[in-house]
Amino acid sequence: MDLAVILGLVGAAGLFLSTGFAWLSKGRLSYLPEWLDWLIAFFVVLLLISFGALGTREADVHDAASGWSYPLSCCSNFDCREATTGEVQERPEGFVIAGTGEVVPMTDKRIRNSPDGKFHWCAHQAGVDAGRTICLFVPPRGF
Repeated sequence: MDLAVILGLVGAAGLFLSTGFAWLSKGRLSYLPEWLDWLIAFFVVLLLISFGALGTREADVHDAASGWSYPLSCCSNFDCREATTGEVQERPEGFVIAGTGEVVPMTDKRIRNSPDGKFHWCAHQAGVDAGRTICLFVPPRGF
């Protein structure tokens, strides 16, 4: 989780709690303490800063070990990695993911060219589709 998201969550929680306190104490106090006004203003500013940071950041991508970036369509900043030796096998029916047994046909739209000549596997990490291939980067085939 990046800093902008954390700031946004802290700002939202603080704003909720401080305005809730102000609302609850409104009937019991004839005035709101000055520190409470400042606290509410602080959390509003924190929220605005976090929304600004979220709006200006680049798309979340991460890089392969050799330095090229996985495309956003394949990756949610943690779904892609270089495959270990033997993890992806080329067979007549397509590319077989050894750990899951999934077969990705060679004509499948999820197949991409690998810029560094190594296999890279992007797969869902959780949920119903956990382990299912999103993209598979394959090295160029020999002639």
